[in-house]
Amino acid sequence: MSSEVTRSILTGLSGRQDPGPQIGVERKPNTKDLVDFCRLTECLDNIHFQSTGLISADVPHPIADIYRLYIGLMFSRKPVVTGLSGCSPSGR
Repeated sequence: MSSEVTRSILTGLSGRQDPGPQIGVERKPNTKDLVDFCRLTECLDNIHFQSTGLISADVPHPIADIYRLYIGLMFSRKPVVTGLSGCSPSGR
């Protein structure tokens, strides 16, 4: 994992944009970033919980919250701390 991605992901801020390989150029997180975040968290013995701190920009917004929870459950055995990004059940 590149140091740029690691620096961005470890902040754990929902919707955080990654600075990318070029300094000053931001991009929205995607599924690979979310999976990398979960795998990294799984490997850190001093971290006992994981967070769904990224929202994948490559999935439809109405399912973004459940998708990031699904990825967290699939790629880590640690308990998940999560929240909602503002999607209502009706999709509005």
